[in-house]
Formats: sequence, structure tokens, C-alpha cells
Amino acid sequence: MFTSVLVLLLGVLVIPILDRLIAARRLGFSALLIAGGALLSLLLPGGKSPSSLVLSPWRPLMESELAFKIDGLAFVFAVSMLLLGLTSFSLSLGDEGVEARLYVARLILLAAGLSFVFSADLLTLCFSWIFLEFALVLTEATSSVRRPHAERMAQVLGVLALMMAAFLLDSGLPFQTFLALAVLIRIGIYPLRLWKLAEARSQALPYLISTGSGLYLLVRTQPSSGLLTALGLMAFLIGSMLAWLEGGSPRFVAISQVGYAVLVGSVARPLAAAVNLLLCLGLLFGQDRPEAAGQLREGVRGEPWQRAPLALALVSLIGLPFTLGFVSRWLLYNALPPQSLWILVLSLLAEVMLSASLLRRWLASSPGRLPAAHWAGVAFLAVPLLLFGFFPPLIREGALPDLFHSAEAALWAILLSPPLGGYVLHRWCKVPAPLSARLSSLLELDWLYEPLGRLLGNAEAIFLGIGRAIEGRSYVGWALLAVFLFLLFLW
Repeated sequence: MFTSVLVLLLGVLVIPILDRLIAARRLGFSALLIAGGALLSLLLPGGKSPSSLVLSPWRPLMESELAFKIDGLAFVFAVSMLLLGLTSFSLSLGDEGVEARLYVARLILLAAGLSFVFSADLLTLCFSWIFLEFALVLTEATSSVRRPHAERMAQVLGVLALMMAAFLLDSGLPFQTFLALAVLIRIGIYPLRLWKLAEARSQALPYLISTGSGLYLLVRTQPSSGLLTALGLMAFLIGSMLAWLEGGSPRFVAISQVGYAVLVGSVARPLAAAVNLLLCLGLLFGQDRPEAAGQLREGVRGEPWQRAPLALALVSLIGLPFTLGFVSRWLLYNALPPQSLWILVLSLLAEVMLSASLLRRWLASSPGRLPAAHWAGVAFLAVPLLLFGFFPPLIREGALPDLFHSAEAALWAILLSPPLGGYVLHRWCKVPAPLSARLSSLLELDWLYEPLGRLLGNAEAIFLGIGRAIEGRSYVGWALLAVFLFLLFLW
């Protein structure tokens, strides 16, 4: 189990050495082999690697150990993260000028993601959360795009909320509120995370690993809170509207699907929705390669079948039968109680807008002749997506009911109406460009996050100055320390 993490961390040491020995264009292949080795070590029989690992018997403030373990749920998310890493490295094989530090940062990011899903208790999860944030900061150093200040501060609040939930777990006091808050922050539900993914494809892997960690925490804990239902439905609806206005941009599809997964998690088991989100978004970001766009501008045409990975991702996101998206939609609508009619209506409206946006994206795409590395990359995600769609019990505990015999006519009407409604919306409803731009600007919340980012930047500078003073770099720090000791011992 933990061997896969050790393989990735060993790769962090090997890549800088290889950078001095081999050509830079071969580093991507080396990173691909390292990630593949981590996946193979995870897939080996359990007898060759421990199913649990205790790093320390230290028990601070609570009866909990720093420990890691693996079960079926952690295995599914760990494999999904490694497949995303393999896809990222495969798509980087054709990139020119990729530095070794990029591969090092991505390997650390994968190791942090696996550590998160392997955490055996809330205490270990807190440390893994910090490790993941450290990996995201390292990844940012290899890209020109930075996460918003508000999102960084939210992660600090998230780990504090998780620590509070850990302290209250055995005290008899309600801890579900803190746990739900930690889940929502880690998963990055709208409006807590608005990464500019459309402008930076290099941010796709960090976003998906970070979001995948939050999805794992959602599936693992499934905190009972009405806040999950409300925010999940709001994010699903607003994300779908933004995707419709912006022509199916992966950035807004991600916002929509994160909200959808949280909504499913509030009424049913969201494992199918979570895995479908990660694999489909990985395919969408893989299809947005700049090399492909450049080849299309040069007039190099490919065959229509070369759009098959994009079609698979769009069909699964829409939720047509024999896809993983269909399984998650069946679980959601079958579990909704009769008194939740408003949830049903609003979620169907969101699905109609999402279907229209994805249909528009498909019609706007064109087949392009892509390199073999691209096909190898998308195959890592397309193959399991197909398998999970046709055999959903592979990722779900217990037997899945026979969808095609147990579903009633009303449920079938609910499941099939959004794709039809999406086609009608795309065909006969056009939003004027000025109105679309104004609505997008309003819903993206840039008008809120820009001044908030400046405020947090100023606060960060103030805290940095206070930290320097407290460290003793000036007489103020020593004076404050003397006052603190006087009040503590002599007051």
C-alpha cells in the first residue's frame, strides 16, 4: 500500500539526477515510468505490501495514532489519482522545454494525494492535508498561474475545521458541522474555489488531485448536514449555467460537477459521481491541448473517430445509459424522498443547461491528428471509464440493482429528459452575447475576489511583519515575549 508513495518519493530524488544524465525530452518518459511503477505496486497482491502502517504510537491530546491504511474505497481513489498522473505525464511527452522541477512537483503532488486517501484517522488526515497544501504550493512555483488568496485562506480554515472535528469526535459534542465545513472547503465547492483552469492547462492535475482528495473525504465521511444539500444544489445550478453561457468550458463543467457530487453525497453514496467527475474532467482537459489547436490552424485534419475520447467524456457527463454518469444519476433520483420536489426540479434544470453546454462544445470541436502520446494518455482514463460504465459494481460496495428492470417509467422519464431538454435549449434558445457576458461576470465573482485578494495580500504582509517581530528580529519581539512571560507567571 504505502509502497506506491515511497516509489513516488524515490522518483523525486531520481528525476534531478536523471536531469544531469539524459536529455530533457526524456525526463517525461522517466516520470511516466515512475508513476507506472507506483500504480503497479498498488495493484500487486495485498500480501506483498502491508494493508496498514503505523508511523508513530504518539497520542497527542486524543487517543489517535499517526497511521495509514487501505481499503476498497481508498484503493479506488488512489488508482484514479495515479491514472490522472499517468495521463498528465503522457501528455507532457510532446512538450518542449519542460523542466525537471515540473515533474518533481507533480510526483510530490501525487504522493501527497495518496497519503491523503490512505490516512487512517482524522489526526493523520490533518497532517496529510498540510502535506497536500505544501505540494500544491510547490506545483504553483512551476506555473505562472497562482491560486486566489481567498482559496489559500479557505484551506487554512479547512484544516482547522478538521482538527476541531477530530477533537470533538469522542467528546459527545456535535462534530458533524466542522466535518461538513472541512469537506466543502477541501472539495472546493463554488464559491470557494475559482481556479482559472481554462487559461492554464498545467493547473489541471493540481486541481483534479485537490478536488479528488475532497471527493474522497466526502465519500468516506458523508457528513449529515443540510448545508451540503443547499451548497451542492447551488453550485450545480450556477456551474451549469456558467457552462451553458461559456460553451461548455471545462472550468465551469468542473464547478457544476463538484456541486453535483456534493448533492448526491447529501442523499446517496456519491462514489460513482466522484469517479465519473475525475475521469471525465481528465479527458476534457486532455482534449484541450494547445498542440492540437495548432495543428488544426495549420489545416491538418484527422478522422472523426479521433474525437471518441471527447465523446465518451461528454456522454458520461450528460449521463446517458451504460455510462458511469447514468449510474450516479440513478442513485440520486432514486434516493430523493417525495417531499424533495424542489431539489428534483432544480437539479433537472441544471442538467438541461449542462447537456446544452456539452452539446455545444461537441459541435464546436473538430477532429485533429494527434500524436501517439496523446492517445496513450487518454487511454489511461477512457478504458476504466468504459469498464465502470458497463460494470458499475466494480467501484461500488455490494450489488447494484438492475437498472433496466427495477426503474419505473417515471424514473426513466426523469433520467432521459435532461438530454432531450438540453438539445431543445441548444437549438432554440440563444442568449445574447452582451447579456451572457454580464451574467458570467456576475456569477464568476471576480468583482468580489479581486478586492478580497488585495485585502488578504495586505493582511499577509501584516502577519509576516508580526512574525518577524515575534521571531526576535527586532526589540519589539523580545518586549512582547517579556510581557507575555510576566502575565503568564506573575499576574
